[in-house]
Amino acid sequence: MGTVVARMGEDERRVEEVLTRGFSHRVKIEILAALHEGPASAGQLARILREDPNRTWHHLQALLKDGAIEEAFDVQEGNHNVTYYRQIAPTAITDEDAADMTPEEKQIMAALILQASQAEALAALWAGKLTTDPVHMAWVPITLSERGSKALIDELLESWDRIQEIAAEDVNHRARTGEDGKRMIVATFGYERARSGPHEPLMDRPSSPA
Repeated sequence: MGTVVARMGEDERRVEEVLTRGFSHRVKIEILAALHEGPASAGQLARILREDPNRTWHHLQALLKDGAIEEAFDVQEGNHNVTYYRQIAPTAITDEDAADMTPEEKQIMAALILQASQAEALAALWAGKLTTDPVHMAWVPITLSERGSKALIDELLESWDRIQEIAAEDVNHRARTGEDGKRMIVATFGYERARSGPHEPLMDRPSSPA
């Protein structure tokens, strides 16, 4: 299968170029992560991020132009019309969803999910949250047949369903006990590697001369 070319916006920029540009600046990443909590205005985001309002607004407009976020609604506050912004990333793409999508639409949805999950991961890294318990991080490249690939995806889907059950069960637990909850981020990925393998034999680093 060749490269899928999906484009966004009137200037027909590639979705990969547009949505990954949000990772070029920490303020953009913090904005993306903050908007996962719900719609917010530029002023609210500046207070949340403790950033200069003009700087926050500038990065908001860049994300809006790139299609990484969208305008949610306007609110009349005094004599001013205040715009609220929101994230547009889906949380998951099911087989049913994918069946009705073109390759270009799938590429855009994949890019939005990656943007959302990676923004949260980088924001957590800067905040030191990836070193606190409980936390689980792992990744591994493995070689699988078509049968093995399907079994892997089925396992990930089963795990995703169980994650939803855990979340629902914990709502009841916290209601009974009055215990506070902490916001956790869960991301699952299973996909074919971009590179099929090394084109040349890999060599160990030469040992330093004695």
